[in-house]
Amino acid sequence: MSHHLDSFGYNAMSQKRAHISLKTKLAATLRELQHLRAQWNVAYGGTPEEDIPYNDAKLMSADQVVSLFHFDHNVLHAININDEHWNLTPRLIAEHREKSKRDTAIVAKSKRIRRKEATHAAHMSTDSFADLDRAMGSFARKRKIPSRPFPNKIRKLANKSRN
Repeated sequence: MSHHLDSFGYNAMSQKRAHISLKTKLAATLRELQHLRAQWNVAYGGTPEEDIPYNDAKLMSADQVVSLFHFDHNVLHAININDEHWNLTPRLIAEHREKSKRDTAIVAKSKRIRRKEATHAAHMSTDSFADLDRAMGSFARKRKIPSRPFPNKIRKLANKSRN
């Protein structure tokens, strides 16, 4: 039986490739994805993102690389609970925290709008104007413009100055 040696002098026929774990594949994918994002942002004038330098990554375990990332929901979790793979974007922890702050403001505003819409719908569905008037309080009864624009004292003073 002849042995086939590769260019480094190893027996190419007897070397089997070891299984690569899913965690190792995930770590490699996350590191490469972040590297590509950083290059993309620099090339197209976006804000520079952090990158995991290659030499630093070589010193890290797969668990350490994976621990640098959080998974962000594209469709906000507060709006629609969906943990499917297509709704998740891996982001470095600091970047994810910044985005989460902006997302929290968006969710709070949408909740305020929904609350106002619900209140408005409840007011519009009332059967009598008495209920509507009671619900709106003094706002509906208050006059916005007074019937007489100037008090009498001002007119009297104006007439005295002409004489």
